[in-house]
Amino acid sequence: MAGKILNFLGTFLMVVVILVAAPLVLPKLFGVQIYEVLTGSMEPTYRVGSVIYVCRTDAAKIDIGDTITYTMGTDTDLVLTHRVVGIDEGHQTFTTKGDANKAQDPEPVAFHRVIGRPVLCIPGLGKAAAYLQTTEGKALCVIVFAVSFICFLLADLLKKNEKNVKEENEKQKVQKEKRNLTILRVAGFGMIAAAAGGLIWIAAGYLQSDAEYEKLEEYVHLPKQSAPVDGQIEEPFLWWQEEAVVEFDKLKEINEDVIAWIAFDNLDISYPVLYSGDNGYYLRRTFNGTNNTAGSIFMEAANEPDFSDYHTILYGHNMKNGSMFGKLKKFKEQEFYEENQYFTVYTQDAAYRFRIFSVQTVSLEDEIYTVGFGPDEEFKRFALTLQENSLYDTGVEVSGEEKIVTLSTCTYSDELRFVVHGVCVDIK
Repeated sequence: MAGKILNFLGTFLMVVVILVAAPLVLPKLFGVQIYEVLTGSMEPTYRVGSVIYVCRTDAAKIDIGDTITYTMGTDTDLVLTHRVVGIDEGHQTFTTKGDANKAQDPEPVAFHRVIGRPVLCIPGLGKAAAYLQTTEGKALCVIVFAVSFICFLLADLLKKNEKNVKEENEKQKVQKEKRNLTILRVAGFGMIAAAAGGLIWIAAGYLQSDAEYEKLEEYVHLPKQSAPVDGQIEEPFLWWQEEAVVEFDKLKEINEDVIAWIAFDNLDISYPVLYSGDNGYYLRRTFNGTNNTAGSIFMEAANEPDFSDYHTILYGHNMKNGSMFGKLKKFKEQEFYEENQYFTVYTQDAAYRFRIFSVQTVSLEDEIYTVGFGPDEEFKRFALTLQENSLYDTGVEVSGEEKIVTLSTCTYSDELRFVVHGVCVDIK
């Protein structure tokens, strides 16, 4: 009896995971792209939380009224699904509109940005799809399959200890069940191997990136905050003025795109800053040019690489192991902010001391991604808006006359970003 229960439990667990994972894994083997619907712009056709399956389609085969999935730009992996309401053959562009939107999309979609047409939509599968893409989701699949495998092993052991001899027809039935279970086990073990391989690949990427950037710190010698004396900590913006050595000549021998080094006082955020003039170049490339999901810390392409702009934007990934800008999300809590208010940007010509005055969660189209300001009333208004929209009051005032650096990182949503704004309080 116990053996049958264990067999049933193992089979049930394996079938559940296969039924959940198969719609999210098998279509990709045939070139079908799978995306989660995050906004209501196409409701009721595609509701929020649904998953759509997109087949690659030649732009010439797309007609007015078709829905298409396309990239939002040439330097981003973000995609959008809207309906075609106009075609410009001369300029090779589509005019698009969300079914739930009143107006057409302001920017035409070039033919080459089209990924394909949605062929299937499964409501309510979005959260499961997003969770299975995470390390925790993949780990859960591995654990469930491992538990089912253990159930099968225990069931086999119990069966061997059974004393009662079954009749011949029952033996044939058991043999048939075993054949079916063997098929399930082979399928299950294959998925376990694939999931385990994915986890190993992710871990290897983390180790490779961490080792690479740790080696670069051999060329960086920064001042350390002195220990408290009689219970008093030295004023935060005095100790950092001690001589700092960043061997830019040696760093440039490895990569000539390096323009600065950013370091937080109390956080393990200490990385080179790169500038290529292309926001997509270092998105998945490390300092050494290695392809890696960790990428690099890099400056907005529209900024001046000498930090002469009044507003400069630096981008970095929100890595799950806390590397790159992964620790910035902790600034959502004011208590964490109180102990981690300062960071410094070292260039070949100067060292810029910044104090964080605002933290926000914003959309990709938010005004905070504007650069090119001058020391005028418009920049003052911009700076005060950043201060007013902070998740909490930092108590730091801005006048609109000091330089501002924005640190931007990704979130759980492809359409939202978490940003930390620092105002320059000193220059050495």
